[in-house]
Amino acid sequence: MNEIQLTKRLVYKLQISFKLKTIHTGFHLSNNLWFKQEWERIHLQNQFVPPPIQPSPDIVYIDFEDRLVGIEVKKFNKKDQNTKSISRSFYDGIGQALVMLTWGYGRSMAHF
Repeated sequence: MNEIQLTKRLVYKLQISFKLKTIHTGFHLSNNLWFKQEWERIHLQNQFVPPPIQPSPDIVYIDFEDRLVGIEVKKFNKKDQNTKSISRSFYDGIGQALVMLTWGYGRSMAHF
């Protein structure tokens, strides 16, 4: 299973579990009107500047507390079956999730 398949599976589970009205995947922040409107609505009083366009979260939705949630999906494998080391994508996913918090997302998750 690759990251795209994992993302689709997670979106399905989120929609079923939380009955989310709107959930977006695989878009570029720079040209997504929904994202721009929601960002301005949620952060109007804080005057947060919208985040840079890269890296874009894999999944974005509004939670029940009216917070913008960004999810970064990463699939990782052990580099070598004989060692305990893991691939670089593990660390990249954690870093991207932390960066989303600094941009002003209400929540940010890295899902592996």
